[in-house]
Amino acid sequence: FEVNVPLQIEKGDYRFQLVANGNGDASSTLPILVTVSEQGTFRTELTSEQPNMEGHADANFTYSANLKNHTAETQRYALQAQAPEGWSVQFKSEGNSITSIEIEPNESKDIQIEVTPAENVVADTYKIPVIAASGSTTSEHELEAVITGKYGIELSTPDGKVSTDVTAGRNRVIELVVKNT
Repeated sequence: FEVNVPLQIEKGDYRFQLVANGNGDASSTLPILVTVSEQGTFRTELTSEQPNMEGHADANFTYSANLKNHTAETQRYALQAQAPEGWSVQFKSEGNSITSIEIEPNESKDIQIEVTPAENVVADTYKIPVIAASGSTTSEHELEAVITGKYGIELSTPDGKVSTDVTAGRNRVIELVVKNT
């Protein structure tokens, strides 16, 4: 005898009668009381262990997320992100790029979320809401990318000329300007 409690259920006591029929008119009844101590759930849960990362403007950020289907039905979730303008976000599962994912009841799947900052990004903290939505349930999780700055150098000459004349066998001093950008 096994009782499966549905995911969407109210907290409370539930009474059943277990009936066993024997040969002829013989039967036996056993009253059963099931107490549900917590209200059931019918929701989706999108989480990540490390929702914030830090890096320079040229860095790519890869977040590991877990999407759990706390419903009694198979769900197909559309995945989307609301990244700042110019940023790109790509979802991956089992090494493949995806835009949606199907998850069986009470199961979960790991998803990698790859975030690439815009080319002209400045040092700041950026919020990236990520949404997993099916026809009946939705979950939102906020990721954070901290851009520490842009690293680079420029090499030029004081007057901007990048060419000069040099006679074979002679020395020529060329002044260079190195600029930390």
